Amino acid sequence: KHNNKIYPFEPVPVDFIKNLKNVAGVSFYDVVYTCFCRAIQDYLKLKSCPVFKAKKKNVKCRSLTPVSIPMSADMRTDKARVIENQWVLVSTKLLLGYDDILEQLKAIHKQSNRMKSSPVAKLQLGIQNHVAPLLPYAIAKKNVYGGLWRHSVTFSVVPGPEKTC
Repeated sequence: KHNNKIYPFEPVPVDFIKNLKNVAGVSFYDVVYTCFCRAIQDYLKLKSCPVFKAKKKNVKCRSLTPVSIPMSADMRTDKARVIENQWVLVSTKLLLGYDDILEQLKAIHKQSNRMKSSPVAKLQLGIQNHVAPLLPYAIAKKNVYGGLWRHSVTFSVVPGPEKTC
């Protein structure tokens, strides 16, 4: 049995986040992901998590993060597909255990730049679009389950619905 709980947050004005990112010279994602990691870190401290206490920055928490892949030139000229995005989920480490939030923000900025410049997202997209559809259902299901099981959370800055269900 799991004791899952929902912790709603008050909305934060987008302009406030944009101002923070501009001052820090990082991305919108970097600011929001830092706040999210900091909230997890503070929660683990509040609950006196023995694993977090022992491992700090070496605690193993990962998130699946959607990454947008720019469309190819031929896709951009196809009027039927012009507003589509190509998305792929990439594994990223939840960077926890930082005493200084600015140090944490810099580490997250560095991680997100590595993620954006790495070929992993494009390779993952190729597998997602061309290999996965050919897999037998049982293998595809096992791969999806395995990928989700190895991650603590799926994190996105893509806006969700106005109201929760």
